[in-house]
Amino acid sequence: MIYLKGMQSILAKHPIVMVKDMVTVYCRDFDKKYTTENLEVFHFEEGENAQKIISVVKLIELIQKKIPEAEVENLGATDFVVSYKKPVKKSRLIQSLKVIFVCLVAFFGGGYAIMAYNIDVSTNTLFSDLTKLCLGEAASEPSIIALAYSIGLVVGMVVFFNHGMGKKLNSDPTPLQVQMRLYEDDVNTSMIKDAERKGENLDANR
Repeated sequence: MIYLKGMQSILAKHPIVMVKDMVTVYCRDFDKKYTTENLEVFHFEEGENAQKIISVVKLIELIQKKIPEAEVENLGATDFVVSYKKPVKKSRLIQSLKVIFVCLVAFFGGGYAIMAYNIDVSTNTLFSDLTKLCLGEAASEPSIIALAYSIGLVVGMVVFFNHGMGKKLNSDPTPLQVQMRLYEDDVNTSMIKDAERKGENLDANR
């Protein structure tokens, strides 16, 4: 009995993709496990960035051709999005510039969004009315309510995004991580369905 378990999204480290690059293989017979893991499934052209949709049925077909007596059971994804990116030497300068650019976009974009929201709902007028209601007189600038609002906004963002000063507040995934995983799942599902409709996925007998 051979058990397979793999994730839907896979990044291949080499152009030649083997079973062990796609799934975790478990078998009591070490020789059959080794043989299964080293079966070639597909190969990408050298020097190109590409993706391929591969069905687990194709893996089962390859395994049973090599080991006819094997019974294969899949415990993971049924279709895999295998991606390959040609090796590129990373420049620390370019990486640093990208980080700075993203930080600037996030800072000014977030600041603009907050200011636009405050103007839209007339936050200054609201603070002034609250101050008159509570203290009976107009507030001096900056008001205590405005200062509390500014501090609370920062603290609220840190707590909501579960990240501050380079550390997570707890072990739960951040909302951004959750949304990125949902987006990745949606993209993979769309790619798999498109490949199936066009007959471009690597399936049994292909």
